[in-house]
Amino acid sequence: MFYEFVGYFGIGFTVTILGAWAGRPRRRRFREEWQEQHPLHERTYGNLKGIRAKVRVRTGVPVDVATLPLSLLHPVLLLLEPIVLLFARFSMRKVTLDKFEEGRLWFYDRFGTSTSFEIKNVLTEQSSAERIGLELKKGSLEIRAENSSDLETVRNVLSTVIIKTPA
Repeated sequence: MFYEFVGYFGIGFTVTILGAWAGRPRRRRFREEWQEQHPLHERTYGNLKGIRAKVRVRTGVPVDVATLPLSLLHPVLLLLEPIVLLFARFSMRKVTLDKFEEGRLWFYDRFGTSTSFEIKNVLTEQSSAERIGLELKKGSLEIRAENSSDLETVRNVLSTVIIKTPA
C-alpha cells in the first residue's frame, strides 16, 4: 500500500516537472515578445517624489476579530492567519512614497501595489529625527527614512497639506 502510494506520487511528480520544463522555452519567448510590445512606462511620482521609506502600520483592530469568520468555517483555516500577516508585513515593510493629497498618503509597496491611508494628524509625541508618526482613523502609521533630508521633505509636505486643510 505504501509503495503504491509512493510510486503513484513519484510518477505524478515526474510528469509534472517534465511538463513544466517542456513549456519553459515557450513561456520565455512569449514573455520576451510581450515585453517588446508593451514596454514599461516610467512611473511619475507626486509631491513626495518617490522617496523610499520603511512603514510600520498599527491598525488597532485585533487580529482575532478580523479572522473570526475563518475559524467558524473550519479550524484548519486558522493556519492562514499567520501566513496572511507575514505576507502583509513583508509587502508593507519597504515602500516608495508617492503623494499626500486630500488627507490621503499614497505609496507603492514592495510588489508595486498602490496603497493609501487616510491621515488624521501628525503625532508630534511619536515623531523624532529618525521617524514621523501619523494618526489614522483607527491606529497609527510610522514612517522611517534612511536619509534625514528625505524625512524632512516628507515632514514639510505633510505639515503644509495638513495646515492648508481646514479641520
